[in-house]
Amino acid sequence: MSSLFDLVAFDVGTIAEMVESLVNDVLRPRQRSSGRSFTLSSENPLVVLVIDELSSLAQDRNFAKSGLSENLNLILSQGRSDGVYVIAASQVGHKEVLGGLRQHFANRIALRVDTAIEVDMILGAGALACGAKPHEIPVANDANSYRTAGIAYVRSDESPRLLRIRFPYTSDEDIQKLLQADPR
Repeated sequence: MSSLFDLVAFDVGTIAEMVESLVNDVLRPRQRSSGRSFTLSSENPLVVLVIDELSSLAQDRNFAKSGLSENLNLILSQGRSDGVYVIAASQVGHKEVLGGLRQHFANRIALRVDTAIEVDMILGAGALACGAKPHEIPVANDANSYRTAGIAYVRSDESPRLLRIRFPYTSDEDIQKLLQADPR
């Protein structure tokens, strides 16, 4: 396991236990003590829950039964004010797949998508009309020297303005240097 992460889980049962522990051992105590006024400190660090393939997780038959759906909704709706954040990636942004979780993400990022319909689905109503065009980003490949890799559009609840951004390329060597810089 990488020193970048305190816990890593791969199956719904373990993920559900980890998220429940995050709610009970971190979020609720912080809510009681802070009054939703979080102050970052070494004793009170930011906690970031990273979920890859949220759509696959949400479609698992044990997602709701395990309490995971309810706990994720709680963290997404109340966690930011107490220093508990969620970063989730999904290949599918459909409401039918992500259900009520989708509405709680304050910041949304759309990399290249296949259709214009997906633009408003991911970035919110009116994003396409406001100029977001992730469906027009060409596929990154050898032919275009990967010039389109990392291009995305971002929408935040804090600002109605859409931004076109580009994520930098991070090599395996860059990641190794990061791991070496954090000797935990």
